[in-house]
Amino acid sequence: MKRTRWAQYTQCTCKSQGCGKNLLGYTTQSQQMAATHRRADAQQALTAAAADAAAAIQVSASAQAALSSTTGSRAEAGGSGLTGASPGSPLTDPFNDDFDFDDSGFYSAGDVSNDARDARDPFPELQGNLPDAYSRPEAPVPAPAQEFVPAFRERADIRLLYLQVVLANVFGNATVDESEQRLRDGLDLLALSSEGLPTRPKPAETLATAKKRLGLNVDDYLFKRAICSECFKPYKDEDIANSASPACVVKKCPGVFYRIKHGIDDKELRVPAKVHTYVSLIKTLQRFFLRPDFVRSFQLPSAKLGKPLLQDHEYMHDFHDAVAYGAYTLDMKRVVMPDGSVADVKIRRGPRRTLMSVNIGISMTINVDWYGVTEGRPHSVGGIYVTFNNLDREVRYLQHNVHLSQNTPGPKEPSNEQMIHLIEPLYEEVKQLYCGILLAVSGRTEPAEVYGGVEMRICDLPGSRKLEAAAAHNHKHCPCFFCKITHEDINTPAGYDVENFELRNDWKQIKNAFLWRDAKTEKERKRLFEEHGQRWARFFELPGWMPSGCAIDYMHNFYLGIAKEMYMAFLVRGQLLSKPMWRKLETTVNSIQWPSGIGRLPTNANTLFYQLGKNHGFAKADQWRRWVNVQTTVLWTVWGNKDDEIRPSPPELPANAKNVEGFTRDLREIYEIFLYASVSERILASKSISMEEVQRGHDYLRRCCTRMLELGIHLLPNHHLAMHYPDIFRLFGPVYAWWLYAHERFNGIQEKVRINGKVGGEMELTLTRNWVAKQHLFELLSTLPESASAKERELIKRVIAMNTQSSGTLRVHMFAGTGSSVKVPSRIKKCCDLRTLPHADTYQLLLRFMQQTVWPDRRIANEFNVNLDCITFSSTSSAHLFPVIAVNSTRFGSTMDKQSSNDRFGCVDFETSRIPCKLLYHFELAIPGSTILCSVVQCMFSDDNLPVFPWSLYSTDLGVYVAYADKFHAPEVVVSSQLSAPVAIIPIHSKVLGQDVPLWVVHSFDRVRAQFLTP
Repeated sequence: MKRTRWAQYTQCTCKSQGCGKNLLGYTTQSQQMAATHRRADAQQALTAAAADAAAAIQVSASAQAALSSTTGSRAEAGGSGLTGASPGSPLTDPFNDDFDFDDSGFYSAGDVSNDARDARDPFPELQGNLPDAYSRPEAPVPAPAQEFVPAFRERADIRLLYLQVVLANVFGNATVDESEQRLRDGLDLLALSSEGLPTRPKPAETLATAKKRLGLNVDDYLFKRAICSECFKPYKDEDIANSASPACVVKKCPGVFYRIKHGIDDKELRVPAKVHTYVSLIKTLQRFFLRPDFVRSFQLPSAKLGKPLLQDHEYMHDFHDAVAYGAYTLDMKRVVMPDGSVADVKIRRGPRRTLMSVNIGISMTINVDWYGVTEGRPHSVGGIYVTFNNLDREVRYLQHNVHLSQNTPGPKEPSNEQMIHLIEPLYEEVKQLYCGILLAVSGRTEPAEVYGGVEMRICDLPGSRKLEAAAAHNHKHCPCFFCKITHEDINTPAGYDVENFELRNDWKQIKNAFLWRDAKTEKERKRLFEEHGQRWARFFELPGWMPSGCAIDYMHNFYLGIAKEMYMAFLVRGQLLSKPMWRKLETTVNSIQWPSGIGRLPTNANTLFYQLGKNHGFAKADQWRRWVNVQTTVLWTVWGNKDDEIRPSPPELPANAKNVEGFTRDLREIYEIFLYASVSERILASKSISMEEVQRGHDYLRRCCTRMLELGIHLLPNHHLAMHYPDIFRLFGPVYAWWLYAHERFNGIQEKVRINGKVGGEMELTLTRNWVAKQHLFELLSTLPESASAKERELIKRVIAMNTQSSGTLRVHMFAGTGSSVKVPSRIKKCCDLRTLPHADTYQLLLRFMQQTVWPDRRIANEFNVNLDCITFSSTSSAHLFPVIAVNSTRFGSTMDKQSSNDRFGCVDFETSRIPCKLLYHFELAIPGSTILCSVVQCMFSDDNLPVFPWSLYSTDLGVYVAYADKFHAPEVVVSSQLSAPVAIIPIHSKVLGQDVPLWVVHSFDRVRAQFLTP
C-alpha cells in the first residue's frame, strides 16, 4: 500500500457524516477518510432505497419480510446485510479507491492522480432516491392488500361502479364533472335495489375518493419541484418560503421561480412559477418487478453469456441478438485525466462485469420526442420514455411496460441549459441503477441485486441532437456525429464513400463536451462548438455513455426523410407528372385493394387527390411507408410505354412552371432510383435480418443516393446518415426492435388526454398523472384478490372488453394477451355442414387432407363408414367454420367474411414457394383426441405468357407477383399456420396483352423474411 496516500487531503462532500460546504469552502479530509465517508453514503442510500421500495408499493409477505430483515441486520451489524454480498462487492463498497491494479485493459485507478480524480469526480456521493430539490411525500407504512386497495372491503357492485367511472375518466377522457355525475347516478340506482347502499363504509361520491378506494393514489409516485420560468433551475420549497425576491439567482437570467397568488381573505400565497413533474424510475421498476407478467417476459442478458456472436449470415430477430445487448460494462468510473482527456477507469477488483454477468441486468433505451398539446396556440411538450430491452418484443412497447420519466415543460423545446436541469433526476437514478440497487422480485423470497445501463438511445434527428447536446444536422462542420464529413460533403461523392469515412472518436467527443463545460467564457464555448459540434450533457458523466450509442431512427430517416424527399424532388418540384398523369396516378392508387390491417391510408378519392395532386404529400410515416411499397407499380402505370417499359422522355413542362428542380430528366434512370429505394426498404425493414442482408439492402440504398447525386438532385443530411445503417444494425438488431412507431403512438395517446390549458407545468402534470394512472389500472385489473367471485371476474372482463372496443389500438395493446400463433373467434360454437358450402367438393378435400397429410397413421373414413375400427369424419359435426382467423397477429379473412372483403387474399408458404392465394374457408377439424386448424385456398394463376415488367428482375426482393385477374387454380387445403402475409392487389392492364386481359400486381407486406418465393 502507498502510505503517502494518508497524507493527501481532498474535499469531502458526504452527507452521512455532515461534511459539505462551509464558509471556508468544502470540508477537507484525508483520502482514506473521504473514501470511508463515501462508503457510508452509499450504504445510507441503499437503506433509503430499500425502505422506499417497501413503502411505496405492495410487497408480497415473504419479500417484505426479507427486505425488513436485510435492512435490520445491516443496521445492527454495520455491514451490508445482502445475502451473498462480500465486503468488497459493488453494493457494499461502491467507491473503494484503495487499490492499484487493473486486469481489464482500461486505466487503473492507481494510474490517475488523486488531484485529477477528485477535481472532476462525477460521483462525489450517492444521493437519495431523488435530488433534495424534490418534495417527497411521507412514505406510508406497508399495509395488507385490503388496506392498500380499500375497495376490496366493499361490495362487488360498488367496486365495479368505481372501476367503470375511473376507466371512463382515464381512458374515455371523461371530465371530472361527467365522471362524478356518472358515479352519483350509479349510486342512485344501487340505492333502489333490495340491499340499498351500505352505511359503513360509506360509498365514495367523488372521483378523487373513488381513485383512492381503488388504490390509485398516483401522486404518491410523482415528484414535483419548482423551477425557474426561464432557465429551469430547480428550487426547494424553503427557497420559495424564505426568498426575499422571486428573481432567479442565475446571473443574467430574467426568470422568476415563484409568483404571488391571493387566496382566501386576500392572503398572499407563494406558488411556483413553473412546476417540473418527474416519475421515479426506481419506484416504477419496483412496481414492475412485482408483476408476475413482467417477470415472465423479462429475459436476463446472462442467458447470452458464453454464446458466440452471430455470424454475418445468421439472422437477428431482436435487440437480444445484437452486439450491444448486455454488453454494458459495470464497475467503472468516468474521470478527467490531467491532460484533459476522459476515460472510464475500473474501480473494482476482479474480472470485468457487464449486464450480462450479473444477477439481474436491465438494458434500457431512452427516447425523447416533442409533440403539441394545445389548439390555437403552440405549446410543445417533450415525453422522455424509458423502455426495457429485456422484455420480449411482443410486450416491450405496451404502455403498461413503458416508463414515462417526465413530460418536459413547454411551451417551447428546452435549450441545452434547460435540458441539463430537466434530465438531472433521471441521471441520478440511472447512476444509482448502474451502481446496483435492491428490489423485491415476484417469485423470489429475498430482494435481488439489480443493475442497469442505458444501452441505446433512439430519437428523431432533432431529438437525438438535443439529448446528446450535439450540433444540429445543418451544422457547417459537424452535420454527422458518426463521421467527420462536412455539410458540403453531403452533395459530393465523399458523403457516400463509405469505405473511406473517417469516423469520429467517441472519447474525443466526450473530451470536447467536458472542455465546453469547463470553458470560462461564452466566446470560448462558441469556438469549441463551432469547431467540434459538441456541448455538455449531464449523461456524459455516466460510465459507458458514448455518442455512438445514439441510433438513427429508420422510420424518420427513411420514410419521412429519404422517401419523402425523392417524391417531392422528382414528382412535385421536378414536375415529372402532367395533369393527366396525376389523374392516372390518383385512379391507380384508389383502385388498390389494401388489407384491413395495413395502417394509415387516405380514406377516399377526394382526400387522396388532394394529398397527391395538390398538396403532393402525406403527413404520416405509415403513408410514406405504403407509398414506397407500391411506388414501382404505380409509377409504371403513368410512365409505361406500349412495350410495357418505362418511356425515356418526361412530359413537357407547363408554360407557367416556376422553381422547377434542376436535374437530368431521364425517366428510365429516375424509375430505377425509385426501384432501388423500394428494394432497399423491403430488405432493411424486415422483422428478421442478417448482416449479409443488411449489407445488400444498404448497397441498394447507397446506389440510390449516388445515382440521385449523378442526376443533380440536392441531397439532405438524411441521405448521408443512412450510410451508417450497417453499424447501427450490428449494434441494435432489426429495425422492428427499436424504430419509433411505438413512441409516436405514445405521443398520440398523450395528445388525446383532456387538459385544462393552464401553463406553468399544469398541463404536463395532468399528462403524466394520466399515464401513471393507466399503468396502475392495469396492475389493479390484472391482480384481483383471491376473494373475488367468478361473477365479479367475468364482469371485470366485460368492462375490459368494452373499453378495448371503444378505445381502439391503445386498449388492445394494453389488455390483449399473447397466445398461440393462430387464433380463432371464440364466439363460434356450432359445427358447420360441409356439404352445404358453395364449393361442393370441400368435404372430400378435407377428408383427403386428414387422411394423407395430417393423420396418415390413423384410419379415417367418410361418414358412410360402418367399420368400427375406423374414425368417422362427419360432414355435420367434425368441423367448425371461421370467417376470419389471426396468424401471428395478422388478420386473414375468407369468402365467408361478411364484414370485410379486403382480407380474402393472402400469401401462403408452400414447401418450395410462396404464392398469393384466394382464401375460401378456415376450419378447425376434430377427431377424437386431436384437432387441426386448416384453410382452403386457391392459388392465383400465372404463366409464361405474361410480359416482363421493369421490376421483374427484382420481384423476389420486392415481394411482387403478377397474375391474371380473377383466375385461380383448383382449391386445396393447407395448414392455417402456412398463411404468411397480407397482400395489396393493384389492377393493371398490359399494353402488350391489351385491355381484354386484366392483370393483378400483388404486393406482399410480410417482412419476416426478405425473399418472396415464386412458383
